[in-house]
Amino acid sequence: MSRRRILIVEDDEHTRERLARAVAAHPEEIELAEAVGTCADALRVLRRDPPEVVLVDLDLPDGNGIDLIRATRALSADTQSMVVTVFGDEKSVLGAIEAGARGYLLKDSRRMGSVSRSSSSSPAALRSRLRSRST
Repeated sequence: MSRRRILIVEDDEHTRERLARAVAAHPEEIELAEAVGTCADALRVLRRDPPEVVLVDLDLPDGNGIDLIRATRALSADTQSMVVTVFGDEKSVLGAIEAGARGYLLKDSRRMGSVSRSSSSSPAALRSRLRSRST
């Protein structure tokens, strides 16, 4: 089984390093392609040698993670995107999923959770799941 290469796009250095350590802890399954802090650096990596997975924060200093997810799909249809962010509101989650994200992880430890998209998950179904989690 080949290892999946992962690009981390996270502007907070501490979080970026923590995610990189988590990837490094599983060398038999995944490897770090690169860890960057901006959309521009992520696009450079994607154009040069697209990884299998991109972990992307939504709030980046030079752009929006949702736009980066769209750009990732345009540059490499085989690259899957997953969001890692503090924004757990419905608009952010649905925007990322509709842009092509395959999963959504919240960094907020008080509300740690994830929303994964399967091929059968529609935005309406995700909306319903999100609303049921907030009640």
